[in-house]
Amino acid sequence: YATGQFGNAAVFDGSSSYVLASSFMPTGSNPRSASAWVKTTISNANMTILFSGSGSNNNAFIFRVINGKLGVAFYANDHDFTATGLTDGNWHHVVATYDGSVAKVYLDGNLIGTGSAGAVSTNSGNFAIGAYNNGVDALFNGSIDQVRIFNDSLTSDEVTQLYNNEIACS
Repeated sequence: YATGQFGNAAVFDGSSSYVLASSFMPTGSNPRSASAWVKTTISNANMTILFSGSGSNNNAFIFRVINGKLGVAFYANDHDFTATGLTDGNWHHVVATYDGSVAKVYLDGNLIGTGSAGAVSTNSGNFAIGAYNNGVDALFNGSIDQVRIFNDSLTSDEVTQLYNNEIACS
């Protein structure tokens, strides 16, 4: 651990460190959102922020940094959005939302992209922070702080409140 955006943050080395737990994110077309504060200088790699589901894109929610872009994948619908400044070594707030059919991605309180997204049919498998599936690949290189999971699709106002730290962690 190291100093984070708020208190301490988990530090990931890009080769062997990640957090693995039982999956607990909503499934199917149920709304969901995930947010985190991330800090990295790596711009030419595929790194996972959060992963939930099985090892197949057809059955997973994947929130990632890929070649300097911020991306989200739901049931084989991959969307990667230009995220200017994301890999500058400063803390950035990242959010992915899903309302049952559309995924939205936010960087530092600003919407940077939307895309269609299919339902994740199961949540069997893993929930990982900093790694794809169970640490197989796409390990994060940098720090991750304040990971939050919601069983609702956050509104843009709620994303702004999170970015401004107006919603207490619970």
